[in-house]
Amino acid sequence: MPRILFPLALAALALGSAAPAVLAAGSQAGGGVDRPGCELRLASRGNALTLTALARAGEDAAGHYALSVTGPGTSIRQNGPFRIGPDGTATLGTVGLTAGGGGFDARLEVDLGGRTQSCTRRVPGGI
Repeated sequence: MPRILFPLALAALALGSAAPAVLAAGSQAGGGVDRPGCELRLASRGNALTLTALARAGEDAAGHYALSVTGPGTSIRQNGPFRIGPDGTATLGTVGLTAGGGGFDARLEVDLGGRTQSCTRRVPGGI
């Protein structure tokens, strides 16, 4: 179970159901029928950030993922099995963060059928 510090929990609550503005397309790797793909998508609303981990494949598939987000006072780890449906995409996890401070480093590893793809993303401080 991920360890979420109090400020991070507040950031997640502050997001509510409002649609965040996308800061950047995210870190992407792989994709297609023969290779797993991953993406770390970052969105912002005010002082709250949302980091969403995605897996992609060109076909119905099942696999395992590991997501980590670290930074000053932050250590979040999520992992588990997932299934990609006919649409080719699966949302693996979403992490709420507060903007500012020293920033965060995110890493996502996706394993589909013994093939592993990694994505990394640096979320700078002071956004």
